[in-house]
Amino acid sequence: MLEDLKMLTVCLIILALTLVAFIINRVRKIYLFWEERGIKHNKPLYLFGNTLQVLLNKKSISSIFEDLCKTYPNEPLLGHYDFLKPSLIVQDADYIEKVLIKDFVHFTDHGFEVNEEKNPIDSQLFTMCGKKWRAFRYKLSPIFTSGKLKNMFDSMSVFGDKLVHLISMKKEYKKVHLRELMTSLSMDIIASTVFGIEPNVLENPDSEFRKMGKKVFSFGILGFIKMWISMSFPWLAKKFGLSMSNKEVIQYFTDIIKNTFSYRRKNNIQRNDFVQMMIQLQDKGHIEVQNWDTNDDYLKTDEPKIMDVESYEITENVVIAQAFTFLTTGLDTIGIGQTYLFYDLALYPDIQDFVREEIIEQCRIHGGLNYNSLKAMTYLENCVKESQRLHSLPQLFRLCNTNYTFPNGYTIKKGEALQIPVSAIHKNPDYYPDPEVFKPERYDNIMRPGTWLPFGEGPRVCIAMRFALLQIKFGVARLLMKYRLRINPQTKIPVEYLPQSVLLEPKYPIYFDLEELS
Repeated sequence: MLEDLKMLTVCLIILALTLVAFIINRVRKIYLFWEERGIKHNKPLYLFGNTLQVLLNKKSISSIFEDLCKTYPNEPLLGHYDFLKPSLIVQDADYIEKVLIKDFVHFTDHGFEVNEEKNPIDSQLFTMCGKKWRAFRYKLSPIFTSGKLKNMFDSMSVFGDKLVHLISMKKEYKKVHLRELMTSLSMDIIASTVFGIEPNVLENPDSEFRKMGKKVFSFGILGFIKMWISMSFPWLAKKFGLSMSNKEVIQYFTDIIKNTFSYRRKNNIQRNDFVQMMIQLQDKGHIEVQNWDTNDDYLKTDEPKIMDVESYEITENVVIAQAFTFLTTGLDTIGIGQTYLFYDLALYPDIQDFVREEIIEQCRIHGGLNYNSLKAMTYLENCVKESQRLHSLPQLFRLCNTNYTFPNGYTIKKGEALQIPVSAIHKNPDYYPDPEVFKPERYDNIMRPGTWLPFGEGPRVCIAMRFALLQIKFGVARLLMKYRLRINPQTKIPVEYLPQSVLLEPKYPIYFDLEELS
């Protein structure tokens, strides 16, 4: 009996060692992927690839990509390991243009696996693939046309007045944390103009709506574990229904969305907002378009005829999923974008004064701060674009749909991942001379395709890009009309970012001193 037990123990030890040896060998083979293909890359660390520093909160993925691209500046293609997953990095602008625009048919999907049965709210436009994405992009595009945005502007204007009144009432002009105020403004605008609800976040910054809004992109260590599994074993993540979304946040906002839809239908309430358009989409299967503007051309898909190819049911879950992403995605991102622009303008007071002069002049011409005057503020838009370049999200994701050969002869195969290092492109001196300097005049000329990518480019460009730019311009213009901004001495310069932040959040608060204009 004792001998049998010893033999069993030895067998188990041998089995365990064999399994460990197999895993080590398997990982070793994975980490030879780029070396065998002759693609330059940084040496990976077992199990963590090139991402351990991000996991330890020591370095952002933006910095990792920027360092990689600086190390091999003349290589159009580079290699990277997201944990156990090899990913091709494309840093050449001509190659990027091919991936995002010219040869888009080979790279139509973002490459995220979604278990729609277990996580129906994760089936959003961003994660949809192939024909289904094309069909829903085609149906949802009319939501963000210039005509629709113009009709939403009146609600936006009301909250701008509330913001200025709130600051004036408090009379706190020193060490002002504009990030919190602008995020609250953004939440009120999105909730009202998009969904017709009034959470009053500006007046009640401790509201449940604000607390839940903060949690949308707050992943924590559990979120990074989920990310590790999703990146390394996407099939496993899909099988077990792993989701990057916070279940508490999903429940809170889906309840709001469902209640809003139900109330509108029950009381036959009609409003020119997102909810009304989503109800129209579900009832008719499409959204009506009026007065198409050339500025809306980015919303078009290259093959609208796909609507005749395959039919996709517009269920309640599908509608709620789109509503959820449109409601939550901009809650924090727009406020952060405005804060960085304030920071840049405060560092360059001459540019700030020039922007203010343009704002005042266009308001005079168009009878106040309205949709038409904002549209005419071209220098302000240049400033927005330049700030977006300097403080950009780290990467764009794509999945190769069919084998594709790049101009240098390298072939990426079907099913392999590709990333575009946005922050590295935006800091590349070949595309942006003096890349660390804030120069709005860069955008007086047409930008080279594949070099300005805060919202992506090509058919999968962010569908809400114009809405986001309009909101950023409005919030900044409204404040600059009333105040002159300076950086408070307690603000650390240059700004640093939280390594693990998905939204490029500042590591330390950015404080401003405001001077009220006569």
